[in-house]
Amino acid sequence: MAKNVTINGVDYQNVPSVKIPLTSDPSQEAEFFDTSDATVSSADQILDGYSAYADGVKFTGSIPTKDSTDLEASGATVTAPAGYYAESASKSVASGSAATPATSITANPSITASGSNIVAQVSAQQNVTPTVSAGYVSSGTAGQVSVSGQGSVSAASLDANLVAGNIKSGKTIFGVAGSLTLPTITQNSTTKVLSIS
Repeated sequence: MAKNVTINGVDYQNVPSVKIPLTSDPSQEAEFFDTSDATVSSADQILDGYSAYADGVKFTGSIPTKDSTDLEASGATVTAPAGYYAESASKSVASGSAATPATSITANPSITASGSNIVAQVSAQQNVTPTVSAGYVSSGTAGQVSVSGQGSVSAASLDANLVAGNIKSGKTIFGVAGSLTLPTITQNSTTKVLSIS
């Protein structure tokens, strides 16, 4: 910025700087600039290791210079500490993996008789949580395993004999409740005679 200056009664317009000799040697002189239009007002506006004058005040920079080694990664988040990055900086985020969990499901099938077929049905569901290795996993870590099925087995060879009279009373086979009562055999301890009832 230029100023109007008066030297020895002479006015000079729009003077950007003034040089003053320090000795009789003309090469030894000091030059003064007008810095009143500078916009620097604090040290955190200048890089560390540099300084500047603004309106007659000297400011020594405090902005640290940073690079990729200063970036911090935690899970899926990368944090860039405050500072000046002279070029683009990046940091890789470790990726994890969620393995398919091993699980066993025990289910009691329901078995019914339908005509000449015996039908067995089984269905079960179990929630499992897989093991996740270290690193960032973008999706969920819980899974669900479902098992269901239905099948039929021919029972034609049993069909004729699969009746209540051939099944002991109190027992049920393939949905058929038994009505067969077996005779009771007893022996007289004195006469040794067997009795069937």
